[in-house]
Amino acid sequence: MVAAVQKLGLFMTTKLKELLGKYSGTGNIEATWKAYQLELAAEKLLWGTPFASVSYLLSVNLGPGRLEESRSLTDDKGFLALEKWTACMATEYSIPPCCVWTTSQPMQSKIRRVVSLHDVLESSAFVVGRRMVHTLLVDLYEGAKMFCRLEEFKREMFSDTPTSYRVSGGVTLSRLAELLSSNRRLGVHMVFGYQVKLIRKTQLDLGIVILDGLNDLRLKHFPALKLYDVHGNQTLCWDTRFGLWQICYKELNATEMQPSPMLLTKLIITELELRRLVYASKLKSLPIRFPWIASCVKKLSREKLSDDQLVCLLSFISCVALIMNGWFVDYDAMQTLCTDLPVTQHRLKDLEIQSKLLLSKCNTTPVYRLHQSIPTIVTVREKKESASTLKDQPQMDVRVEEVLKKEISNTCLISADSEAQNDQRIKPRAATCLPLAKGMCRWIAEEIEILYMVLGRKRKHDEGYEMYKDECLKKNVPFHGKDAFRRKIQRVAKDIGSQT
Repeated sequence: MVAAVQKLGLFMTTKLKELLGKYSGTGNIEATWKAYQLELAAEKLLWGTPFASVSYLLSVNLGPGRLEESRSLTDDKGFLALEKWTACMATEYSIPPCCVWTTSQPMQSKIRRVVSLHDVLESSAFVVGRRMVHTLLVDLYEGAKMFCRLEEFKREMFSDTPTSYRVSGGVTLSRLAELLSSNRRLGVHMVFGYQVKLIRKTQLDLGIVILDGLNDLRLKHFPALKLYDVHGNQTLCWDTRFGLWQICYKELNATEMQPSPMLLTKLIITELELRRLVYASKLKSLPIRFPWIASCVKKLSREKLSDDQLVCLLSFISCVALIMNGWFVDYDAMQTLCTDLPVTQHRLKDLEIQSKLLLSKCNTTPVYRLHQSIPTIVTVREKKESASTLKDQPQMDVRVEEVLKKEISNTCLISADSEAQNDQRIKPRAATCLPLAKGMCRWIAEEIEILYMVLGRKRKHDEGYEMYKDECLKKNVPFHGKDAFRRKIQRVAKDIGSQT
């Protein structure tokens, strides 16, 4: 009798080790139920009843039974017997109660989301991708801590016009699949990272799987992901204040997108944020549509560009236009963007999108200004004012929409007095403070002269910096920050002392 019990116990432990070695960390449903059934059998063999009270009814249906006599297969046969492992499954994705393994509610939620993916790895790619996208949406929903149900949140993703969240930009389907398949740091509450590791252990292509899943779900919008944290590390998170991205499924050819520059503007704003070309806080004040989109798309109609190539090229053109308007654009990120351009700047000059004049104060790579036929004036969106304030203000004679249409219609008409017209449209570039922690921002000769003048008057640090900034504004020269000014003026004073 003892030998029989010993052999039976060794058989169950061997089976459990085999299941652990083959399906560890996969969430396979069949392996989970079989391991749970063997654990109940071991508890019945050694102690006569399951440990957890929640397993009493499951143990009866799976075969081992409980302490008292029941309708289990073990009590019916008179020896330890097991039913088929699917005896307690309500659906094909049901699992044993998670409270058997952990009492943590977040861990139980992660267990429920991670199961069943391993069971469909051998099926079609769109089935796997659909589950991964659904898991990511649930992860983002739980991370945002919203006061709404999950069904209401998912309904907004399929809606043409979301009511609870603003649309902050747009993204193409291939670009979104590329972002989701890249290596990024995920939150501890997210299960999507475990599924990515599971896919990469197989022969499936992660990018194709996610792309097929997005195509099958046909989402209209997707959460506007935050891809970098405050330290510059790559991450993947979302909050309700970030809004939603509009997903573009169609091909962005020139003939289709020419009458709809608003969608292209959303895609460009998202691309500027993803590449960290412009400060994210400044993107909220950008216009709903850029005035140069229609003219550039019309001139690019003969170029055979894909959707991602067109968005990349228009993002580069938008960077040049924003610099010409006095906006800050990261030159290092812009240099990386120049290497990804599908069309060279020489070709853009041939198409009269760029001119032959170089953009000033761009030392990293030569960048040319936009052609004079391209409208570049950006009208910043103002905050909504109250009705009483709007009554006191005089109404504008000409709306911004009419001005943009007039500029776009007259882009190809270059008359003899075009120089006089351009002189009226030219606005002086506003002096801006250079970004901090940028080693490529060199001190120019005008700033060095101002530093010598500040040292000659022997002002204190704060007074000297204010004097330096005022002189830079008078000469229309960009000025450095206070820390950079302090370090530079100490080096200049040290050099003067060593020479004397």
